[in-house]
Parts: sequence; C-alpha cells; structure tokens
Amino acid sequence: MIYIFHGQNQRASRDYLLRLKKKYGDFVSLSGKGAIDRLKEESANLTLASNKSLYIVEGLENLDFLKENQIPNEIDVAIWLPKRITTPALKNAQNVKILEFNLLGKIDSFKFIDSFARKDLKKTLFFLEKLFSLGESPEVLVGALAFQIKNLLVAKEGGLKILNLHPYVEKKSLEFAKSWNAVQLTSLLKKLLNLDFFVKQGKIDSKLSLTLFVVESLQ
Repeated sequence: MIYIFHGQNQRASRDYLLRLKKKYGDFVSLSGKGAIDRLKEESANLTLASNKSLYIVEGLENLDFLKENQIPNEIDVAIWLPKRITTPALKNAQNVKILEFNLLGKIDSFKFIDSFARKDLKKTLFFLEKLFSLGESPEVLVGALAFQIKNLLVAKEGGLKILNLHPYVEKKSLEFAKSWNAVQLTSLLKKLLNLDFFVKQGKIDSKLSLTLFVVESLQ
C-alpha cells in the first residue's frame, strides 16, 4: 500500500503520519531525489520472511514514478508532501491511498469532536455529515476523535498539564470529562484504533464505520 499525505493542513498530516509510524513500529525514512531508487533497492532485498515495514518518503519533486507502478505490493510506503497536489500520475496509480488534509472544515471539525465529547449524538452526526460533504477524509476525523478521547481520558486521570494544551482546550476537556468514566473512554479509544487500522487496510467502508462508531458510542 502507498499512502500519500498532502494538503494545506501540515500539522494534521504530520499527526496522522506519527500515528501511522506507531502502528508499524518499524519504519525507514527516505528523502530527496534518490529516495525512490533507494526504495527500489530496499524492496529488492526483502524476503518472504521479512516483517512488513513502513517506508516514509519526503522531499519528492514529482510523483511520476506512480504511473509505472514501480513499488511492489509487499511493502508499505507513506509519501508526505507539504502542499496540496493535483497530478495526472495519481489517476491511474494502483494500490494507492490518497489523504488530503485541508483547512476547509477546521471550525466544523472542532464542533464535531466537541459535540461528541458532550454526548450530543444529533449534533455530532450533523457535523460529521457536513465534514464529509466538505471532502474531509474519515481518516482525518478518526484522528481528531482519537485526540479528543485521549484528552478526556487524561483529564479523568488528572494529567492534562503534561500535554501542554491551550488553556481553553484544557478547560473544555476537564468539563467534558465529567460526563465520562475512564473505563468507557479506554474502551472507546481501543475501538477507534482498531477502526483506524482496518480503514487503513481498506477492509471496511470508512464513512459508514465512523458513523456507526459515533452512534454506538453515544447511544
């Protein structure tokens, strides 16, 4: 699988990349013009007994190599780009998952996770659907929800100070956390991480699965 992270919201794309790194544990970072050649060399040395690793590639000037489908299916590659891209190379690329991190739904994404934290199912679904209509990817929203749930859990345990959150976010987290218990939040976080994993593997419908997660969590 090839993951391509692009868009104006660099912070969100970096956060998502960090979560992907944690999922794999083992990863190799490549950058610059020679990154693709190095990637081919690395993949050529893989054996059937090799553990699947993640290769993180940055600093690419173009994605023309995707036209030729030169990356074997046996390895996973995350390509991080600092801006939004529109290129013909993506149209016919195989085994590629494209994630665009934009700023269009920034305000609504905050409303989405805050409504979830308030246990307001109606508003949460409203903002979720609105974000989908704006083109926000389910993967990005899963990350936003994971961030919110983690903050709520840390708030329940009295450790928010170590996260260095904005005072306003910290205050909201403390208030929202009163409606939850730690066991419940831990369970939700595990379910969300499992959902994130299966979405990345392309095994489930990401929009439907996220919607069902919200409904089941808040009913």
